[in-house]
Amino acid sequence: VGYGAHIAFEVANLEEVRRHLQAHNVKIVGGPRPRGDGVLQMYVCDPDGSIIELFVWEK
Repeated sequence: VGYGAHIAFEVANLEEVRRHLQAHNVKIVGGPRPRGDGVLQMYVCDPDGSIIELFVWEK
């Protein structure tokens, strides 16, 4: 599923970021899931409803 135009940020630890965002009631709309090219990604909504991708290169 695509999310259209969005901004993406690379993070050091996606699981740590996921836990932090969930603890602060940030809506996760997709993932975390592997993208198929060595990237693990997750999509969240910012307070205005814009989609933000967070990703990490899998080891």
